[in-house]
Amino acid sequence: MNRAQGRAEEEAASHLYVVAMKLISYLSLFLPAILLGQKLPQSEADNFVRFLISGNDSILLYVDRSALAVSQRLGVTYEGIQHKFLISYDIDDAIKAKIRVGAIRHHYSLDEAGDDFQLLTLRFDNSIDSRTFYFRQGRLTSPLVFHSLHWTTLETRFFRFVLSDTSLTNRYAMNALENFVIQTATTLNVSEAELQTLEAQKILYYLCSDEEEIQSLTGFKSRGMLNLAYDAIVSTYNSHFHELAHLLINFKLKTVPLFVHPFLQEGFAVALGGRGGIGVNVAMGIGAFLEESGGLGHNDLLKKDTFVEAHPSLSYPVSGVYNRFLLEVLGGEHYLELYRAHCGQSDDSSVRSITDSELPDSNEWQSFLKVFRSRPQIDINSPVNTPEPFYHSDTIAVSITNSHYVFQMRSSFLFGSADANTSYRSKKFKELFPEVLYAGFQYALVADSLSVSLYDLFRNELVEGYVASFSLNQTTVPRNNDFYCFSIPIAVFPEQLDVMLVKNQ
Repeated sequence: MNRAQGRAEEEAASHLYVVAMKLISYLSLFLPAILLGQKLPQSEADNFVRFLISGNDSILLYVDRSALAVSQRLGVTYEGIQHKFLISYDIDDAIKAKIRVGAIRHHYSLDEAGDDFQLLTLRFDNSIDSRTFYFRQGRLTSPLVFHSLHWTTLETRFFRFVLSDTSLTNRYAMNALENFVIQTATTLNVSEAELQTLEAQKILYYLCSDEEEIQSLTGFKSRGMLNLAYDAIVSTYNSHFHELAHLLINFKLKTVPLFVHPFLQEGFAVALGGRGGIGVNVAMGIGAFLEESGGLGHNDLLKKDTFVEAHPSLSYPVSGVYNRFLLEVLGGEHYLELYRAHCGQSDDSSVRSITDSELPDSNEWQSFLKVFRSRPQIDINSPVNTPEPFYHSDTIAVSITNSHYVFQMRSSFLFGSADANTSYRSKKFKELFPEVLYAGFQYALVADSLSVSLYDLFRNELVEGYVASFSLNQTTVPRNNDFYCFSIPIAVFPEQLDVMLVKNQ
């Protein structure tokens, strides 16, 4: 399909949506008055279930207009999806078909839930499966709304944050997400008009305390995910760049088939955003090591079946580093063409496989890997003549060269923006130091004989790391008189380390 055809289809879809909304507004005049701001009566619940099972568009009459507007606000649609607002909440088509021919029997209950909500729970005979639909004042709304009704809402330029607990995030993490939107928009050639749409309509970001809250909001137990029905990030991470990358590429493409080859879908998100809690540089380094060591190569992942068979801790980094290569070699526009070419239905050949002929020359890839592996990173080979420390204590000494900070330290060190009065509480800090009270430090540096890890506690992310088992020579971290010795590039830190260390004193 050429670009002109694509634009024509988008305009046609937009026109149909406007017509549908006008039709709903007109038909709503004839609905029972009880639906317009009161409870859903049993007779109308019967109709809703009937329309849901039959796939009848009359179900739109029962949908809350504000919820529908939220679902449509960014203009993202999915090919072959009749009702976007039901993605992941709808009944499987196979079950609907069996119900229609009487092969499966069903029943439902309608229960009061407070705050003008009713829960319509649909169950199927001989099955533990069920679906719950949330009604407020007689209209179907989002479970996101129901389960976050009393949460705190904050807005920034591009985001509307809905917070289970305000101590889970901070302005630094929010600003990092804002910057990621701008950077990714540049990579994908997102227009100024499209950025204005994001600014006006907002990216929804539900920050949850734990996986159980995510399961309540989405139906899935996860640490973080993109809710396609409402273009919302639902996460336990306060700066989940990976899921934000998924949302932004869908926003750029506008009309997308529901399925994408995972090598591109997950690879793109890792290439720009790392994984939940794992920074992009760390993920890229693991991927490059796996490629060079022969542990797992990108060619092993070009078939969907083999991708899903590999563990995500391996397949994601490898696909991530190769997608970073594709973005640099192809550029945003041609990369999107490749990405779009491998979207479709789950059993389409384009979703199942990518051929070598579609990819750049292997020599270019090897050249990229060579340059990438030479990038500045945590180095366990300290300078021959280590300069005098500009900071030292009983547990650490820090020197500086033209390009690196040189560390000699015991097992751990906390530094940066210490503030005991902050309301923010770092989950990563609690995980690393469960018996220690968090005092507002931004960074945790942790070392042992096999690894060095630098964590940004404000974003709960591993931003740089060295792991012996992920190095070609598997070299352990050198140690001198109980002090581990290594260096970190100056560029890793957003401000001068000596300034940050002064704040510790």
